[in-house]
Formats: sequence, structure tokens, C-alpha cells
Amino acid sequence: MSWLDTLRRQVIGFFVDDAFLGLGTVLAVLAAALCRALLGGRPLVAGALLACGCLLALTLSVARAAAARRRG
Repeated sequence: MSWLDTLRRQVIGFFVDDAFLGLGTVLAVLAAALCRALLGGRPLVAGALLACGCLLALTLSVARAAAARRRG
């Protein structure tokens, strides 16, 4: 059971450590799930939305961190 506890801590730490990235990722997953539900026969569209959404969240998170680091 210790590996489950470790996994739980890491997942919670992901959202606590960088809330912007965590929120962006959750929104990308929700958008892809909604797209998949509405466009049932088009899984590639939902997959592309998921990939682009996660990459956008990561890019914006890194840009915010770099700007914060430059400011001091």
C-alpha cells in the first residue's frame, strides 16, 4: 500500500506545486472528453485537442515561471 500512498502524494503535489499547470491540464482533459462525447465518431479531434491543450498549458506555465524568475 505504500506505493499507492506515494502515488497519491505525487498527484496531489503536482496540483499544489504548480496550480496553473494542474488547472490547465485538467481543463484540457475536460475539453477533450466533452469533444469526444459530442463528436463520438471523431476520436482524433479529441486527441488533438488534448495534446494541444496540454502543450499550451505547459508552455504557459513555463513562460510564467520564467517571467517570475526574471523579476526576482
